[in-house]
Amino acid sequence: MTYYKTLTLDEYRSLLTLSPCPTDQQIEAFIEFFVESHSWYKHLPLLPERRAFSFYLNPTAGYSITEDMDGNIVVSEKRQQDTDKFHHTWMPTVDYHEQYASWSYMSARSSADSVPDNKTCFFDNFRKPHIYARTGVAYCLPSEVLQAGSVQLDRLIHPYSAQESWIDELLEENIDWSSEVGGNELLAKIRDRLKVIETDGIVNYSPDSELSSLVKPIVNVYIEEIRAAMFRVRALIAGSEV
Repeated sequence: MTYYKTLTLDEYRSLLTLSPCPTDQQIEAFIEFFVESHSWYKHLPLLPERRAFSFYLNPTAGYSITEDMDGNIVVSEKRQQDTDKFHHTWMPTVDYHEQYASWSYMSARSSADSVPDNKTCFFDNFRKPHIYARTGVAYCLPSEVLQAGSVQLDRLIHPYSAQESWIDELLEENIDWSSEVGGNELLAKIRDRLKVIETDGIVNYSPDSELSSLVKPIVNVYIEEIRAAMFRVRALIAGSEV
């Protein structure tokens, strides 16, 4: 594994000098973007298990990161006329910055936006996730930033998780929600609805409205935790209190 220089907080702040301080509106917009930016309902664990995420400001957020024939990292703006759209979340760099400032995220298992577009890479070393400067040089994020932006999430963060096929494993025994929002009482209600869906032969091709309503309190808590993490990161970079 390649190891990169770990930035100090001051060095990290210097990399962000060309990135305006994100507004509250851009934070809210990025939360909405994040929730549906990936099929979390397929890939994240389900309560009570969670996966660690970190939200942070990235000097190359929204840029295209590729590798040339000599192995050099090339950072360039995504343009409207580009045709290599890899994902439904693709957008020109200028539009990304207008909507989301320079926000990015990464998970404990993989980096969603720090991998060259023409590579397939996964990082399982969460203590050393890295970002690219606009010069193409990679750096590890300061521990203060990772800690400030840290959130624990599961698949319920995505609206499609309220489709019975993605949460029917909650019918299994030995699942304890006693420390979660709503606790085991909420778990029992979700199980009751899953049993009705199964018994009545209901086929949902979209999230079940009753399941969506039941998990909404948990989703609201996750959203608030993400928002608080992003506020902490913004305050940390600005050198102010949240």
